[in-house]
Amino acid sequence: MIESYAMFHISLVRSDVKDWQEKKKKLLNLANSGKFDMKSNEFVLSDFFGKVDYRAQIQEILEEDIKQSELLIGEGDLKISNAWFEKSRKGMSHQIHNHGALGYSGICYIQYDKKEHTPVQFVAPYNSAKHGQSIHYQPHDVREGTLLIFPSFVHHFTLPNQSNKERICLSFNF
Repeated sequence: MIESYAMFHISLVRSDVKDWQEKKKKLLNLANSGKFDMKSNEFVLSDFFGKVDYRAQIQEILEEDIKQSELLIGEGDLKISNAWFEKSRKGMSHQIHNHGALGYSGICYIQYDKKEHTPVQFVAPYNSAKHGQSIHYQPHDVREGTLLIFPSFVHHFTLPNQSNKERICLSFNF
């Protein structure tokens, strides 16, 4: 007998936010209330280090969508532990990083043109057995209102924004 199977599996939950136009307005209002700056280790505008705490509002806005994702993740009662917005203008990108060893992270695409922008790029936590190179994955069919939830330990980055249109994303951790 010979068989092959995956030893490891890393889930990425992709969903479309329900009632997107209504929720987009609320999220943009929150995003516009933040103070955006660029830190030395980032090449995007972010309010990560700002003093605004969005957790409760975002949890409420995305509650139904988070509950649906919990079913696919196999975890219940996910609570947002921190949240921030990122704005990427022409030429800006986010360097490779992760969100820690425990928990889950999320990205919601708020202002995103799928014809001009690229989504987050994920890096496998192991290299190709054949070439030894890192393995990258780009989620498919990302558009405004797409919500991605993934394990926080997964390294990820964004490619430089080649568009004159600003890309705005909400990022958060559970």
